[in-house]
Amino acid sequence: MSKKKLSQCYLCGIIGTGLTIEHLPPKCLSPKSADSEFATISACQNCNNKYSHEESKFRDFVATAGSGRGLIAADEAYGAMKRNFARNPIGRAGNPHKDLIRLIKNIKRRDFYTPSGKVYLGSSNVVTPPDDLDLEGVLLKIARGLHFLYTGAVIPDDYIKHAVLIEKIEYPELYEETNTRGRAGDFFHFRGGWAKEDIKSGLWYIVFYKKVGAMAWFLNPTAVKKTSKHKPKID
Repeated sequence: MSKKKLSQCYLCGIIGTGLTIEHLPPKCLSPKSADSEFATISACQNCNNKYSHEESKFRDFVATAGSGRGLIAADEAYGAMKRNFARNPIGRAGNPHKDLIRLIKNIKRRDFYTPSGKVYLGSSNVVTPPDDLDLEGVLLKIARGLHFLYTGAVIPDDYIKHAVLIEKIEYPELYEETNTRGRAGDFFHFRGGWAKEDIKSGLWYIVFYKKVGAMAWFLNPTAVKKTSKHKPKID
């Protein structure tokens, strides 16, 4: 009898034989792309299912922001979102689709100016993340997957973990020190690295559909005081 191969969940660290396969980035970001476009890592059933609905809401947000710009993956994800809405269109039983309501509420009118702020360039509609989306949770899940893929390290529960959307590169000096980079098709790009003194501390920059940028980082809580004085060296 052959032995089943042991694998480790990249989020909680549990080791076992019954783990599921997780696509990195989430498959919903490019539903028609071949599996070869994605990396795969192991996740336990609980961790794999925990963010499934949040990833769907995140897909709606980034696909709306990135569609209509010539990226096939973004347009396909946007189409999947619309098909989801069509299962309960406005007017059926008087109950509009809750995901459609969420999207409409988060389309805002925004004014644009030159970098100096002195010249008004006009305004247009932009989509913002919905309030009920665990944006940081989804971004950290993706970043932790990248970190595990390249280091084999599971981020401990007590580490400081944060993720935010960004419009430009934050901490460019650290960005230039990172040497791990990659992509999935034309819909997902990343660059990141980890601290030499602690492989579990890291920084990742991620871009979805060449439109929505994010930054995620993990820090050892015992090193925070030191890093406030000396920036961590990234491999």
